[in-house]
Amino acid sequence: ILLGLFLFLALLTFHPLDPSFNTAFDNVVSNKAGRIGAFVANPILQSFGMSSFLLCVFLLNWGIIYFMQHQNNYFFLRFVAVIFAMISLSSILAFFDTSSSWEFISYGGLIGYYLFFGVSNSVPVFIYFIFTVLSFLFFVAFAFTFDRTQRVFFCFGNFLYVLFYDLKNYIFNIVIFLFQNLMSFCF
Repeated sequence: ILLGLFLFLALLTFHPLDPSFNTAFDNVVSNKAGRIGAFVANPILQSFGMSSFLLCVFLLNWGIIYFMQHQNNYFFLRFVAVIFAMISLSSILAFFDTSSSWEFISYGGLIGYYLFFGVSNSVPVFIYFIFTVLSFLFFVAFAFTFDRTQRVFFCFGNFLYVLFYDLKNYIFNIVIFLFQNLMSFCF
C-alpha cells in the first residue's frame, strides 16, 4: 500500500526540472516524494505517460487484498498483465492530442506514441483503436480478477463468437440480397 501511495505521490507531483536521469543540473526537488520520487517518476512517465497511474492503482489494490486475505495469489502474472494493460492504455492515450501543459511527446508516453503511430500507418485507425481498447479491458480484467479468469475468457470468447457470427450472417444476407436484386435486374 505504501509503495502504491509513494508512486502515486511521485507521479502526481512530477516536475520536469526535478533532478533525474534526464537533467544535467542539480535543481531543488519540487516533487513531494523527494529526490527518489523524482528519479522514479521521470522514466515511468516518459515511458508510459498517463497510464502510469494504473500501476499505482494495481499496487494499492494488491496491498489491500494482501492485508485483507494474507495471501499472494499470482502476483507476478497480475503484474505482467498490468504492464500489458499500461502498454495498451498508452497506445490509446497517444491517439489524443497533447496539450501544451504536458511536457512529454504524448499522453501515452514514448511507448504509446511509437506503438500507435507505428501500427496505425499500416492498420486502419478505427480497427486499431477497437483492438487496443479490447486488449486493455482484457488485461485489466486479467490483472485484477485472476482468480476468476475462466469467466473472463468465457465472456470474451462468447462476445467474439457472437460478434463474428452476427457479422457473418449480416454479410451473408447482404450478399444474398444483392445477388437476388442483380439476378432480377438481369432477367
